[in-house]
Amino acid sequence: MWHLGTNTQVDGGPSMSEAVLGIDIGGTNMAGGLISSEGEILHKVEIPTEASRGSEAVFSNIKSVAEELLRWADLKGVPVSRIGISTAGQVDPSAGTILYATDTFPGWTGFPLKQRLQPEFGLEVFVENDALAAGWGEKCFGLAQDAHDFIMLTLGTGVGGAVFARGKLLSGSANLAGLIGHMTVDPYGRPCNCGGRGCVEQYASATAIAKTALQSVGLPSDSVLRGKISRAGSALSAKDVFDAARLGDGRAQEVVAEAALYLGAAIGSLINLLNPELVVLSGGVSRAGDYFLRQVHAAAQQYSTAVAFENVDIRISQFMEDCGVMGAGAVAYTSGIHRLDPH
Repeated sequence: MWHLGTNTQVDGGPSMSEAVLGIDIGGTNMAGGLISSEGEILHKVEIPTEASRGSEAVFSNIKSVAEELLRWADLKGVPVSRIGISTAGQVDPSAGTILYATDTFPGWTGFPLKQRLQPEFGLEVFVENDALAAGWGEKCFGLAQDAHDFIMLTLGTGVGGAVFARGKLLSGSANLAGLIGHMTVDPYGRPCNCGGRGCVEQYASATAIAKTALQSVGLPSDSVLRGKISRAGSALSAKDVFDAARLGDGRAQEVVAEAALYLGAAIGSLINLLNPELVVLSGGVSRAGDYFLRQVHAAAQQYSTAVAFENVDIRISQFMEDCGVMGAGAVAYTSGIHRLDPH
């Protein structure tokens, strides 16, 4: 674990010398946490991101989360040193600027987040991509603390990824390495919003799992999945599909098996290419637990070499819905993600 400074006791809680703010900006909600140097969330706030209202609305909400956390810290006498932000989109970590965000975040591309946020609170701000931050949180506080070579996969609305070698992030020539969600698993497959086809994101993300289930036809009248579709309509979630599969619905089980197969094939290829000792799954889909993990594990084994697979552990993050907040906190504690020198 990462420990900073001389420890003091706060309200009978974890020993610590300082805390940081970790704020994770998702497409639907943003969550913020006051995180101790022991990696414990002392206080947490969650509000809607309101991304559709534009960058200024998102920025205003970030400030609101930070203000609430700082109020709580002041009340409890907890010193706060830095702010870490994890956000969807491609990030320039040195400038703290959003290089690119999809249309779900109108106006977010080019937003100078660090430059705007730092003067508001007088605290140093560090900004990173959400998937990369999640991986760094796992390295600092989670399952990867003792791992040198590991891969992080975030399974939510899309599929994100991060690759770590010798304990540092493999960032690539333009800081874009780790776009695992856009690995091609079927060159003739579903079109992807990245412009490609057959990306793993189109099969194994929460969005894809729900979409595949919604396209089911000829479901019997007593089908559990049919009942869930009737009630939820287009709001059907991946959780609905997993729940139906666990209850024995045949079609739901087929949808889950397909997602596990494509995700496992991608992981198997990554194992062959990178020879990691650990693969960590996080995000909404990972909450399906062992039921899904067993199928992913079997597919990964099928699509990797026996020698490489023998030395890898595939696990689900212990942080679950707090993965983004923990990642943002880790980014703050270490003043950014430690990267492999590309030169």
